Amino acid sequence: MSSKLASAVRAGVSLTAVLGALALGLANPTSARAGSEAGSSYVPLAPYRILDTRLSGDPVGNNSTENLTVTGIDSVPTAATAVVLNVTASDPTSPSYLTVFAAGESTPNVSNLNFSSGETVANLTVVPVGVNGQVTIYNAAGTVAVIVDLEGYFEASSSSSTAGSYVALNPARITDTRAGSGEPNSGDPLTPRGTLNVQVDGEGGVPSAGVEAAALNVTVTDTTQYSYLTAFPGGGALPLASNLNWWPGDTVANRVIVPVGASGEVSIYNSQGDADLVVDVVGYFADGTSTPSNASLFYPMSPIRVLDTRIDAGTPGANSYLPEQLAGVDGISSIANAIVANLTSTDATESSYFSLVPEQTTPTTSDANFSANQTVPNLVITALSSEGETNIYNDRGTADAIVDVFGFFEPEGTPGPPAVAPCTSASLNPGATTATQGTPMAVTAGSSCPAAVSYEYWYQPSYSSAWVLAQSWTSDGGYSYDTSNWAPGTYGLAVWASTAGAYQSVSASTSVLSNATVLVSGVTYSAQIYGMSCEEASLEMGLSHEGISVTQQQVLDAEGVNESVPGIGPAYTKADPMVNFVGPPNGREAAGYEPGTYYGAIVDAADLLGGDVIAAGEDISPTAVYDYVDQNHPVEVWVTFDFHVDHGTTWLTNGVHTWPWAGPDEHVVLIVGIDNNSVLIDNPWPVGGDGAEYYGQDQWVPMSTFQSVYGVYADMAVVLQ
Repeated sequence: MSSKLASAVRAGVSLTAVLGALALGLANPTSARAGSEAGSSYVPLAPYRILDTRLSGDPVGNNSTENLTVTGIDSVPTAATAVVLNVTASDPTSPSYLTVFAAGESTPNVSNLNFSSGETVANLTVVPVGVNGQVTIYNAAGTVAVIVDLEGYFEASSSSSTAGSYVALNPARITDTRAGSGEPNSGDPLTPRGTLNVQVDGEGGVPSAGVEAAALNVTVTDTTQYSYLTAFPGGGALPLASNLNWWPGDTVANRVIVPVGASGEVSIYNSQGDADLVVDVVGYFADGTSTPSNASLFYPMSPIRVLDTRIDAGTPGANSYLPEQLAGVDGISSIANAIVANLTSTDATESSYFSLVPEQTTPTTSDANFSANQTVPNLVITALSSEGETNIYNDRGTADAIVDVFGFFEPEGTPGPPAVAPCTSASLNPGATTATQGTPMAVTAGSSCPAAVSYEYWYQPSYSSAWVLAQSWTSDGGYSYDTSNWAPGTYGLAVWASTAGAYQSVSASTSVLSNATVLVSGVTYSAQIYGMSCEEASLEMGLSHEGISVTQQQVLDAEGVNESVPGIGPAYTKADPMVNFVGPPNGREAAGYEPGTYYGAIVDAADLLGGDVIAAGEDISPTAVYDYVDQNHPVEVWVTFDFHVDHGTTWLTNGVHTWPWAGPDEHVVLIVGIDNNSVLIDNPWPVGGDGAEYYGQDQWVPMSTFQSVYGVYADMAVVLQ
């Protein structure tokens, strides 16, 4: 984990569960030069379709692989080090992903394409050639038709020429057909069966001569019909291939590496409907007639996940940058000036785009476009800063980013120092399975590393999805966690093992049970003064924690009381407990009433009385309740009167809202403490009788009992400051 990522996680970044989260992205990469000492130059080809399982009727199955021969096809030599393929997934039967990798290797923990049922999704891939001249395609779930178009290949470079060398550029927009864009081809959108020629030579930093092929990001937007586009050399024949597929209304991007025609153009063909086209250039491959100062060769490598903000960095926010060190990390050369990687966006809160740039300047280009809740991949060939960094810019909302690296470019000439190989394994062993609050928890770490090792120790509280840094990098393979502030429950423990500059190396994790008791301070017990004022008594107690003294009558006055509507359960049709107290406060169910109130009226009353509510509603999970209590917040919860569920139903209020209700009677208590197995409640029903259980002050209720009766009210709670 890089130092920048570590600082992000220290702030309390949300992670997933211990074992699943730390397993993400922890492939065991090897140095690129282990398989290819010499750098590789690129040979572009006219797009050529080499696989279409729709024609064979043999889709790639669930959790299955298909090997595809690439050498010997369309002039690809047996000595090719990597191939460039445009891979399209079509007609998937379930949400899934594809991973394309060198045949003969184990399936890496990365993805190239992500898709939902019924989608057609394309992405460019750069894949090392494996055994028997093959690559392997893995499908995770369901079945899916796979279409593969060969775009070119890499081969060991001859030092006598710069032909096929890559020149990275600062991304630049060279076409935008949207009216008023101010870019070339503005106002000239793609039309059905139409072709648009895009000038590449002499645009966006590309020289006017000496260019063999261009690396472009192609985006379509304002789409009117299902269609696809094909990029091919300007002036050439339209090939049987596609680069991008979309449905009406989509905004979709894909990377293309396309030979430049004799006039310095590339042609873009659109099959159906209208669409606006946006083209950004990120670099070019030289034809050998010149000697660019920063010409670079490619080093393919086994895929490695270097970033997953769901687990190891802060989720990019609106109009923000996330820097990521890449040169010198995990087998990437310390003098690398560009990388080839898959950039995936996921968990987006609104439509936005990512842009990868070497410096944090306002981006004018995009690399991945996505809508809310979409998972969208796109291959990137991105230049690195002089320090070896890239910066991920997010335009709007929040979205998680995943980066899988497939190789890097290094300047031609004398190779830089070998990339530092990472550690290959780690272990973490606790001295005991249970931690007693206040007694240090000792652990022992181990690892298999090629050089001196450093460790970083983390823990994850039982109530939280956030990992907390306990000890920054140290050479000490033993550590004792301070448990004095640990809450009850299961704690995740983790260690990162690092050698030299290979920060994102390996991790190990384990868990221990924390034996602890947590009590909310400063709560004054109050018994309910009316037969039905449990909600108001619980709020009275909760506000006392904030130093606010009120009476239950004041709470009722703040809520407003609607006594005019008789009935029980579904019979209520004109009153709403989210707005007022419904029924007479001293009424009884036996008299034909179901009096009470729900969280909306409690929140309003707390606000009027000067209280501070930090969370309220349904679906506040028991784990979240325990989290709030551990942080010294009393929690008002809806349960059944005797902590049993005899029957459950719903009732309609005000002709609008349907609310849960469970018998024998609805009740509210205040949670003021937790331990490993129980919750401590202050029950405003002060004495036994009428079937009451756990009545009065400071009653320990088994967590299983609490969760069963809390669940029938849809996990309804009000959390007070």
